[in-house]
Amino acid sequence: MTFRYSYRVRFSDTDGAGVVYFSRFLEVCHGAYEASLAASGVDLQRFFSGDWQADSEGIDAINQSAPLAFPITETQCKFYSPCFCGDVLTITLAAYLIRESEFEVNYQWQRKTDGTNTGIIRPSGMATTRHVCIAVGNGRSRRRCPLPPAMHHWLSFVAGESAEKSAEKSAGEFSGETGEVSPS
Repeated sequence: MTFRYSYRVRFSDTDGAGVVYFSRFLEVCHGAYEASLAASGVDLQRFFSGDWQADSEGIDAINQSAPLAFPITETQCKFYSPCFCGDVLTITLAAYLIRESEFEVNYQWQRKTDGTNTGIIRPSGMATTRHVCIAVGNGRSRRRCPLPPAMHHWLSFVAGESAEKSAEKSAGEFSGETGEVSPS
């Protein structure tokens, strides 16, 4: 299973030419990432406030060890067609385990051209973000650490299979040429 997120383009998302400004796509993708975390049961306030922690074995805990963070270490976007104020975007998100401390999130967005449910759907672009799990605070040196069980649960939730299997399939899940999502 992949995760789908809907977003209506606002005027504030556009630039002087009337199209969505490129950096806004990453903000919309991050909104989809946050929504997928919440849908899988992750407490967003704790997750993003630094109050989300794991012990040395990677087991979720509170106040037992250094807080965890999941910074983005790499990103890229490809744009196929412009998006305009009023367009309804459907962002499809799928995530894959890269290694025990790292995961990748793939996003693909399509737009309904007239801003309604009856408009023509057109592929508009795709993005990728790569994240690493690090321990922060308590004098730690922001070192890598294994993803905690809650993140493995989220990976399974957005990939529709075990995180280990999804890592094997990560190549080719999204077709940037056709703008279609391959069935899982």
